[in-house]
Amino acid sequence: MDPVLALGEDLLHVEPGGEARVVATVRNAGDLVEQYRLEVLGDTARWSQVVPRQISVLPGGAEEKTVTVVFRPPAPPVAVAGEFPFGLRCVSLEAPDRCAVVEGDLVVGAVIGVQAKLEPVTPSGRWTGRYRVLLENTGSVPVRLRLAASDNRRVLRFAAAPAEVTVEPGKSTPVYVSVQSRQPMLRGKPVPHGFTVSYETVEGDRRGELAGVFEQRPILSKGVIAAAALLVVVAVVGAALLLRARKGTDDPLPSGVPPPPIAMTRVTRVGNDTVQLVWDRSPYAKGYLVQQLLPDGSVGGSKEIADRDQSVITWEKLPPGKHCFRVLAVGPAGRSAPSEAICTTLVKTAPTATPTAPPTTAPTAAPPPPVATNPLPPPPGGGDPVQGAYVVYGSTAIEDRASQGVAEAMATRLQQSGVPARLLDSRQSDRVSDGPGNTGLLVVLRDGFRDFEAAIAECKAHLDIAPNCVAFPP
Repeated sequence: MDPVLALGEDLLHVEPGGEARVVATVRNAGDLVEQYRLEVLGDTARWSQVVPRQISVLPGGAEEKTVTVVFRPPAPPVAVAGEFPFGLRCVSLEAPDRCAVVEGDLVVGAVIGVQAKLEPVTPSGRWTGRYRVLLENTGSVPVRLRLAASDNRRVLRFAAAPAEVTVEPGKSTPVYVSVQSRQPMLRGKPVPHGFTVSYETVEGDRRGELAGVFEQRPILSKGVIAAAALLVVVAVVGAALLLRARKGTDDPLPSGVPPPPIAMTRVTRVGNDTVQLVWDRSPYAKGYLVQQLLPDGSVGGSKEIADRDQSVITWEKLPPGKHCFRVLAVGPAGRSAPSEAICTTLVKTAPTATPTAPPTTAPTAAPPPPVATNPLPPPPGGGDPVQGAYVVYGSTAIEDRASQGVAEAMATRLQQSGVPARLLDSRQSDRVSDGPGNTGLLVVLRDGFRDFEAAIAECKAHLDIAPNCVAFPP
C-alpha cells in the first residue's frame, strides 16, 4: 500500500537569504517494514533539503515518523520573489510504484533596496554645474525611481536626464543633473548654493535625499575696466532676453561633449513581422539613431530620427526569430554611448486549418527536431564540460519518470528560436548542481558567456520560454 504522507503546514513564508521549515509525517499502512526516500519537487527543489532524506517505518500505521523540509532561498541580488508551489514526494525503496505526494506553497518576500550617490562633474561655474547621480539596486526586484532637485532659496533651476529610471537587481544606473543659477553674478567672490536631489520609488515606499553644492563664480574679474563691465552688462541683458525667447529649451552641454546615454524602454510586437520601439527622450539630443543588432552583437540595420521629441517608431518586415534593438542620442558633438539592448521574439502564426473529416487511421506524428546533446566541443585537455558564465533554463530530476521529456521539449523550443541550448547530465559536471540528494538532473543550459552580466541578460531575453532561468558566474 502507498505510504500516508502529511504536511504540518501547506503555506510558508520566508525572506530571501532566510530559512523556512515545515514538518512532514509518514505512516506505513502496509504489512511490511518499509524504507522510504523523500524529496522536494518543483522550482524550490534547488534550494531545499529534507532531513532526514531516508527513513524506515514499521507496518500497520502504528508508527509515525517525521522529517523536516528546509527552504533556503538565495539572498539578493540573485534572490527570487513571489509564490512558488512545491511538492513533497515519499517513495518506497522496495517498490517505487508505492509512493505519495503532498503539495504546499512557499511565499518568498521581495527585498527592495536602493543606494544612491551624488558625484560632482563640474561643481562650479559662471552659469552651469553638472552632477551625476548613481543609483544602485541592492534588492531582489526591479525598482522604478523618480528624481527631482530643489533648493530652499529658489536661486537655481534644474534638469535631470532621465527623470525616471528602472534599475534591475544588482545593477546601477546613472542619472545626469544640470544645475543653473537664475541670476548671473557680475563681480564678487564665488558664492556656494546648496541644493538637494530627491529620489523615490514610483510606489512611494522608498525615498531618499542627496545634498550637493554648486559654486557660482562671477563673470567679471576685478581687473576689468568700467567700459568692459558696461559691455558685459549689455551682453548679459541680451543673453537674458535670448533665454526668455528660448523658454522651455534645455541647457546645452559643454562644447565637444556628446549627450549622455538614454534608455530603450520597450520593444513590443504589433504584428507577425512588426515591432514598436519606445525610448526615453534626451534634453541634450538633436535626434536619435536606432540600431538593430545581429546575434554576434554587430549592427545589422539602423534608422535615423531627426526629431528630438520623437521617442516611438515601428520596425517592419522582420523575419521570425529573436530581434534586439538599441538607441543612441545624437547631439552637435557626436553620439552618446548605446543603450542596453532590448530583445523580443517573433513567431510566425500558422494559418487556421479548415476542419476536415477525421481520417480512418491516425497519421504518424512527425518526430520532433533533433536536440543536440553536446554541440560545444569538450574543453582542451579534458576538464569540466561547462565553461565561463552559464545559464540554466530549466532542469528535471533524472529519476523522475513523471517529468520525462520536459527538458527535451524546452531545449527544442529554444533551438527553434535560434538559441544554442544543450542538454547535460549534471553528474558529468562538477559545476552544475546534481539536485536534491545528488541523484542527478537533466539540465537545459548554455555556457561560454564572457561575464555574469551577459548570462543575466540571456535569461531576461528568453523569459517567454524559460521563465525560471538562473544565471551563474564564471
